[in-house]
Order: sequence, then structure tokens, then C-alpha cells
Amino acid sequence: MKRFGLLSLSLLAVSTASAQSIRPRPLGAVQYTSKELLGNVTLARALPNGGVIVNDVVRRRLLLLDPSLENFTVIADSTSGAVNGYGQRPGALIPYVADSTLFLDATAGSLLVIDPTGKVTRVMSPPRPNDNNVIANFTNGFPGFDAKGRMVYRTNYPVVPGQARDGSIQMPVRPDSAPLLRVDLDTRRADTIATVRTAKFISNTITLPNGGTSMMQTQVPLATIDDWAVLSDGTIAVVRGADYKVDFLLPDGSKRTSPKIAFDWRRLDDEAKLFLIDSIVKARTAGPQGPGGGPMTIMSGGPVVMGGGGGGGRGEVERMTVVAGAAMAAGGPGGPGGPGGITLPAPVAADLPDYMPAFTSTSARPDADGNLWIRTSTPGSEPGNFVYDVINNQGNLVDRVDVPKGMTIIGFGKGGTVYLSQREGYGVRVLKASIK
Repeated sequence: MKRFGLLSLSLLAVSTASAQSIRPRPLGAVQYTSKELLGNVTLARALPNGGVIVNDVVRRRLLLLDPSLENFTVIADSTSGAVNGYGQRPGALIPYVADSTLFLDATAGSLLVIDPTGKVTRVMSPPRPNDNNVIANFTNGFPGFDAKGRMVYRTNYPVVPGQARDGSIQMPVRPDSAPLLRVDLDTRRADTIATVRTAKFISNTITLPNGGTSMMQTQVPLATIDDWAVLSDGTIAVVRGADYKVDFLLPDGSKRTSPKIAFDWRRLDDEAKLFLIDSIVKARTAGPQGPGGGPMTIMSGGPVVMGGGGGGGRGEVERMTVVAGAAMAAGGPGGPGGPGGITLPAPVAADLPDYMPAFTSTSARPDADGNLWIRTSTPGSEPGNFVYDVINNQGNLVDRVDVPKGMTIIGFGKGGTVYLSQREGYGVRVLKASIK
């Protein structure tokens, strides 16, 4: 028994050392760049003919780009007279069975069924209409279908308003967990298959411009959370942020948990926390102008980069960039300080973690070859670069890829093709590259 235990520990040590020895390698050369400038792309769906469907949530268009990304056709648009309507709110692009794709029009409450050539063939009803808004919200993750054709997506636990002693209505603090649902489209039967940890919310009482008060809830920055994805073979993967491992729900119904993924946990000391709080305050009051005008608010949920080496000292922290994956103008029209604007209270040091989380929300993406890609907080080779960990469906870390600053992975094609968005002014272009 002792000899077996020693052997197991030795194998674990070799496996951990092997994972730690995987150094990030550069992303392959960009092969094509889209001619069209889009508003913002959340997901790209590669087609068998080499084309790719992209969801432009800002300009509310669903486009089919040709293999060279030079030309495009409009599948759905929000303009009047369009054959297929996109809707007045951002919709969700969902990989479906047999290389087909679904598009959820959250406004109309309908699903467009798109064939492998990019043509809309029919329209069907979503499984649970009350969940349309959470499905369309990409900060909840990207819905998919398991091996038996059941839709998988993250929803939220209901929050019931309460009544205070003075008769006023108060909203309770949102739960810091959420259910992952699996829904049969034929029977409409739903079951909870996992629970994922979400960002903690802080309640603050703020003073309105008219002198009144209101209760507002904001997310804790850099919260340790879970993420999830549906792999190309139908396996459901839940990435646990507390210890950075992956729980797999396999197509045959069995479960598997990966070993802890080797990761260089980076400590946030008091100086680093105070610097981050100061950065959030400055961003909320005089941040970069958004396309709609007014400063932007930094919210948790976007990628986080700590450039350079070292162990968390001020020189490193000064190069920290927090990118708002769910950025929004604070307080409505005009942003902070503007007409009708509201300045949100800053977090305090006690709200921040002692270690930089391994990843933030919507960091997990499945490729077309059965692997899971996770955008991590590991510093890249240059300030602002992102390092993606690549984990196979056995739970093993098999690769690390360094993605250049300003680029975000939005989808994959088979055989090592990767699609990215690259920021250009107030828009983005779609890029096609190879990881080999």
C-alpha cells in the first residue's frame, strides 16, 4: 500500500511538472482579415464550406463571411424591411446539431434555424421563453447542445423583492451562484446539471441627482468564479475557479474531474489592491469615451492582464489593465458626472481577493477538435497579451497559446483554425489564423 501511494505521488509530481513546463507559444500568423468593420463580435460559427457566421451584437446583424473574410451576406438584420429580423436587442448565436446553427431573436422570442451553408431554413420556438434574455446575455456564457441534442445554458436563481419596515421595496443581494440547465427541446423538460459560482454583489445606497436615494448593486472586481462550455463532442465542462480544475459531464452521463491545472497564482498585496481601487474610481469618473458618449464603467467579468514579471510589486501593478467584458455607461445617459449621471461607490480592499483569479467570466471556449480553451490572467510575452490554456477532454493541459494585445478569440474551425476579433477604433475586424 505504501509503495503504491509513493508511486501515485511520483506520477502526480511528474504530471504537474510536465504541465508547468508547457510554455506559452505564439499564435500562428493571421491569414485573413475582414474587409467589413463590425461593431462587436461575441461569437463566430465556422461552417463546413469554410465560411463563418458572426454575431455583431452592437450593430445587431448576423453576417456570413466567405472563407477569405473579404465578402459577406446578411443573414439577419435589425433594419426595417429585412427578410430575417435580428431584433432590437443583442441576440445569441448557438451551435446546433449536424453543423447547423440557431440564432435567438430575444425581442421576437424565436429561434432561426440556419443550415450548414448559412441559409435560414425555418423558425422554431425557444424551449423556455422566460429564459430568452439570460440566453442572449453573453456574460452568462455561450449556450450549446449536448450529444443527445439538449440545449445547455446558464440561467439565474430568481430574486424576490422584499418589503422593509418603512414599507419600501428592497431588492435582496443577488446569489453568488447560478444553475446550469439542460433542456429537451421536444418535451421542454429542464433539469439542473451543475451549479456555477458567480461574482459576489455589493449593495450600496447612492444619492440621486434629484436628492433621493437608491440602492444599487455592483459586482466585486476580480471575483473568483466558475465558467463553463459545451465541447464539440457534447461533453459539458465546468471550470472551477477556486482550485482551477474542470468538472466534465460526459456524453454517456458519467462524470470526471480533472487534476488541478498548474497555474502561477499571483498575490495581490495591499498596495496592489489600493492601486486597483484607484484605477476603478478614475475609470468611472473620467474613463475612455464609449461609442454612445460618456465615460465607461469598469465592471468585473473582463480579461485581466498583469504585464511583466515579478511577484506583484507596484511596477507590475501599474501595468495592470482591467478590460470590461460587461462594460456599461454608469448611471444612464451622460455617464458619471454627466446629465442624470450617477457615480458608483468604489470597492474597498476587503472586497478584493488575495490572489489574482485564474480567469474571469466568459473565458472558456470550446474549439472544433474537442478541446477547451481558457483565457487566463497569466501575463503574455508582451504587456496586454492574453495566455490561453488548452485542455483536452481528458482534463489534461496540452498547450498554452499567447494571443496578441487587442485580439480576442471568438470561435474555431476544425484542424486548428481560430477566429479572433481585433479592436479598431469603435469597431472590430474579424481575423482568421492557424494555431499550427
